[in-house]
Amino acid sequence: MRDLGINKKSLHCNTLLTLYHRIGDANKFDDLIKEMDDCGIPYNVITYNILVSSYGAACDVKGMERTLIKMESDSDVTSD
Repeated sequence: MRDLGINKKSLHCNTLLTLYHRIGDANKFDDLIKEMDDCGIPYNVITYNILVSSYGAACDVKGMERTLIKMESDSDVTSD
């Protein structure tokens, strides 16, 4: 996204994360998460749901745990 000059927002990133999850492109998925962190793009409840689902589908328990810990410490997100 950075290369295309697109104004990045959570919605755009969530859409791409969903795409990368569905096609199984873990490298692009991880790259986009890193880019979101580097650019200060905030996660929202949808972002966290995508992350937990993707890590679960990949049987990545540690990834799920990291995501849940980060979500619990995010004051802008309320979990159910």
